[in-house]
Amino acid sequence: MIILSYWLFPLLLVVTVHIQKLQIEFYKYKYFNAAVLALVGTGFLLLTNFNKIDFHNFRFLLDYKFYLCQTIGVIFMILQFKARKNNEHNLTICYFVNFLSLAIIPFVSIGLMYLFSFKNTIEVQYDSPSDIYYLSISLFVLAILFYIDKFKSKSINNVKQLGLVFIFGAVSGVFGSKMMQEYDPVNYMMIATVFNVVVFSILSFVKEKKESVRLVSILEDGDKPKSYKKDYIFMMLSYCVTLYINTIIISNIPAEQYSIIRNVGLILVNYVYTYHYDKINLMNFKDSFVLALMIFVLVYFTA
Repeated sequence: MIILSYWLFPLLLVVTVHIQKLQIEFYKYKYFNAAVLALVGTGFLLLTNFNKIDFHNFRFLLDYKFYLCQTIGVIFMILQFKARKNNEHNLTICYFVNFLSLAIIPFVSIGLMYLFSFKNTIEVQYDSPSDIYYLSISLFVLAILFYIDKFKSKSINNVKQLGLVFIFGAVSGVFGSKMMQEYDPVNYMMIATVFNVVVFSILSFVKEKKESVRLVSILEDGDKPKSYKKDYIFMMLSYCVTLYINTIIISNIPAEQYSIIRNVGLILVNYVYTYHYDKINLMNFKDSFVLALMIFVLVYFTA
């Protein structure tokens, strides 16, 4: 099952990139979309695991860490939405911040273990404590090398906000993975999506009431209902696929490996996606070399 988890990454990454592209198309309805996807995800997990539901497996609802983890995840998503909006003419900086967060993931993982003493998580067995520093420094340097030629002479808005995205992004990804490993992944993810339904429904009503009504009108009978309906339905189905794959992968590999492979893989798949659909070649030898080095470093220090 562990080997299968790694082989599932390409499918997960391709579907995730496509979802991200569609989310950009529906950006003005971001909170409404987040609520809808969470609702669809809840229904999918409930239907596909109906016979496995055991209310004893929902004991994490009595654990304050669940609510802390979900709150951090929601804050990260909101910060990311705002950072992308504030830097919409220089999205490279947003991608760079997410990529750079890989460098602190090993320390975040160890810090969470120290703070919360997880018992059922899958941990990387480093050969020596110094390997953690070597891994983080290597990822930091490689992230800089990857993006150093991609910055353009455009302003960077709200640096403090980007700093928060950097921190919350690393903590949210690792914390969520560890919580799913600590408890039952499927049941945990199902309740987590319910949490997101409630939060983003409220945000949609408060922040995007008019936009949400407009989107519903378009989907029902608008200017371009066919394309919108097709894309929206495909986005929901794709999201269900990612949920299913994520439950398999997270159940079998360490949280830091999942986060690093996912972020590196998303960059690579996005390049392939852009070349295939937009006929734009973003990849060069330097980028390919740096990404290959990242994978080598990850395998060398964590395998």
